[in-house]
Amino acid sequence: MNDGRVLIAGGYSGYATFLSSAELHDLKSGTFSQTGSMTKPREDSKATLLTDGRVLITGGSELGDDPAAAELYEPSTGTFAPTGSLATPEPFIRRRGCSMVGC
Repeated sequence: MNDGRVLIAGGYSGYATFLSSAELHDLKSGTFSQTGSMTKPREDSKATLLTDGRVLITGGSELGDDPAAAELYEPSTGTFAPTGSLATPEPFIRRRGCSMVGC
């Protein structure tokens, strides 16, 4: 992020358990700290740093979930909020061999 921290969000812990938890890693101090959880569990999602400092989380998967779902992380409050859905679900973009930027 713009302040030198890295957002680590979601994942898979095995046994069909997808995670919504998130942490921040401070590159300067080498420490980790908790932050708010995503609005839905997901793994293999994509994060894009926006020019205003927020982070857009797109795609990913959870059993039976919507791969077009997206949410925004607001670093000033440490919270995630749902936002609009992708016009093309993320797994389709990945199958085409295209990254989220420049498709």
